[in-house]
Amino acid sequence: MDEKRKAALLLSVGTVMWGSTFLVSKALFASMSAGVLLSVRFCTAAAVLAPFAVASARKPSAGRPPLSKTVVPSILLGLSLLGGYAFQLAGLELSGPGKSAFVTSLYVAFAPFVAWPLCGRRPAPLHFVSVGAALAGVWLLADPSGGIAKGDILTVAGAVCWSFEIALIDRLWLPGRSLEITTGMLTVVALCSLALIPAMGGFAIDPAPGAIAGLLYLSVFATSMLMYWQIRWQPSLGGAVSSLIYIGEAVIAAAGGAILLGERLPFKGWIGCLLVVASILLAFRRELSGGDAG
Repeated sequence: MDEKRKAALLLSVGTVMWGSTFLVSKALFASMSAGVLLSVRFCTAAAVLAPFAVASARKPSAGRPPLSKTVVPSILLGLSLLGGYAFQLAGLELSGPGKSAFVTSLYVAFAPFVAWPLCGRRPAPLHFVSVGAALAGVWLLADPSGGIAKGDILTVAGAVCWSFEIALIDRLWLPGRSLEITTGMLTVVALCSLALIPAMGGFAIDPAPGAIAGLLYLSVFATSMLMYWQIRWQPSLGGAVSSLIYIGEAVIAAAGGAILLGERLPFKGWIGCLLVVASILLAFRRELSGGDAG
C-alpha cells in the first residue's frame, strides 16, 4: 500500500473514532466537569506517549531535524488544540453531539483562510462562497427562532482553533519527529488544561462504573493514537484533502446521537447540516476535481 492510500485509510479510521468521542464525552459529563474531563484526557494521553517519544528522541538524529526544532511546533499546535477542545467541550455541554459535530466541522471551511497567512496559499473566490454557505448552515442549525445559543458560539470558536491546527500541521511538520511533536503538543494541552479547570465547571468528579473505560478510550485511542496518526499522516495528503475525510466525523456523531441518545433536529436543522457539508465540498472542489477552484 502506498503512502497516500495508507494515510487516507488511517485518517478515515481515525475520523470514525473521533466522531464517536462526541457521544463518549457527552456521557462523561454526568460524572465530571468539562475541565476535569479535558485535563484527565490529555494528562493521560501525554503520559502514554512520553516513553515512546523519549525512546525516539534517543535514536541517532542523522537525517532528522534536531530535537530543539520541535519546541515551537509543539507549543503552537498545543495551544491551537487546547482552544479547539476547550471551546468544543464547553459548547458540547450545552448542545447535542450531532449538532456540536456539524458546527465543529466548520473548521474545514475556515481552514483555507487560516492557511493563507500561515502557508502562503491564497483562498480561491469559491472559498468565500463556501464560508457564506457554512455560516448560513450554522444559523439554521442554531435554531434562528430562538437566537444563537451560547453553546453554538463556543463551538464555532472551537472550530476556528481547529482550523489553525490543521494549517499549522502542514506548516510546521518535521519529518522523523512526528512522535516528539505529538507528545510535546499533548503535554502543552495537559498543563494548560489544569489551569482551565476553575473556568470549566471546577473540580467536580463522581465517576460512574463506565467512566474509567470511557476516559481510557478518549485518552489512549482517540487522543494518543489518533493525534499521532494525524501529525504523522496528514502531511502525506495535505490539510485540504485530509479535511475532506474529516467531514465524516460529523456524520458519525449525528448518527450516534440519533440512535443512542434520541437526538433530533428540526427540518431546518437538517437543511443547515446539508449547507455545512455542501460548503465544505464546495471549498475543496479543486482538490476533488484536480482543477482550479477559483
